[in-house]
Amino acid sequence: MRSELPELLRDARTALPPPRFDVEDAVVAGRRLRTRRRVGRTGLFAAVTVVAAVAIAAVAPRLGVPVVPGVPAVPAVPVASGDTGASAFDYPAEPLVGNIRGFKGERFGLSGTVHVTPGYQVAEVTRPDTSSIVTGPADRYHGFSFAAGVVVVYRAGAFDPSAFAGGEPVLVERRPGRYHPSLRLMAGLPDGPALAWQYADGAWAVVASTDQHRPMARDELAFVAAGLRSGEPDAARLAFRLGHVPAGFTPQAAGTADGSLTRSIPGESYVRLVKGAATYTSLAGPVSVPEAGGVRLPTIELTLYRSWFAKDTRSPGEAFCQRPGFCYTSSPDGEWQIEAASGPPVSDDELLRVLRSITFADPASPPTWRLLQDAVPSP
Repeated sequence: MRSELPELLRDARTALPPPRFDVEDAVVAGRRLRTRRRVGRTGLFAAVTVVAAVAIAAVAPRLGVPVVPGVPAVPAVPVASGDTGASAFDYPAEPLVGNIRGFKGERFGLSGTVHVTPGYQVAEVTRPDTSSIVTGPADRYHGFSFAAGVVVVYRAGAFDPSAFAGGEPVLVERRPGRYHPSLRLMAGLPDGPALAWQYADGAWAVVASTDQHRPMARDELAFVAAGLRSGEPDAARLAFRLGHVPAGFTPQAAGTADGSLTRSIPGESYVRLVKGAATYTSLAGPVSVPEAGGVRLPTIELTLYRSWFAKDTRSPGEAFCQRPGFCYTSSPDGEWQIEAASGPPVSDDELLRVLRSITFADPASPPTWRLLQDAVPSP
């Protein structure tokens, strides 16, 4: 069972009102498709996404991709100042460590790593030109923009590119890839254009458009793909610490965006605890339901966000369950809420025990966040 906030955001994207709209319109659009399900967040940001913090680098065009008969060449690409383009993307050897280097362009930007698992890491593609689309009465909405897509960089051997077999051959940074005009990256995201390429021998990355109303074109996907570069390795961190971890559960995904890859929001902090070792080889796409040998593994997903996103709040620090598999608590000052979402066989009593054991860092100040191994101690 997955977090209700990403579901609400996804549903809203399929019912966006015309380009100029206010927050109330966004709420209506998001909730229109939710009449048959009870939601656990407000729809306030149903059509809104947040610009991720990115490592800004000077950007300059670069040409020189060789022309191969029958294989379209990639156009000019963004390159950080001083980058010769000679080095390939180097995936970190350590698990749950991200190193995607962000960039900002006139039409598209790429965040740093916002989600990492043992098999892949994710960055968000943003549109800097859409920050004025939402006109809300509160300052809290200032500067939001729509996400254009996501980049998923897989560890060598983790990705099976067979879904792209029927796609159009392309070159990205002189390396082979394929473009598909309509492909679903993972369950819960819409069909859209996507491009997969080998950033190193046997190692694949995918850039996929996730905006149904302004899908990215092939050349735009290639532009973002060609901008993929390694940054400094950065281990996953959390804005909270667990005092109790159920026996057998270990962290297998974390970041500032959840596992469904909907747009991250300021201060968001996420971790997925899994009982057993999930499989991260020959993946068709990002993992939404961890499995081993085709069998779903028990999971607990913990997502922290601002309390004004919450539909149901209680006294600060009180832990409660809204319905089976969805339990909550808030920070002592009531400014932040954490959702614990799970499916069987994890009981609500166990979820509440986890929530009551939590201590908070300062979610608004990432330097105070704990390294994952400290935030989720071994049981």
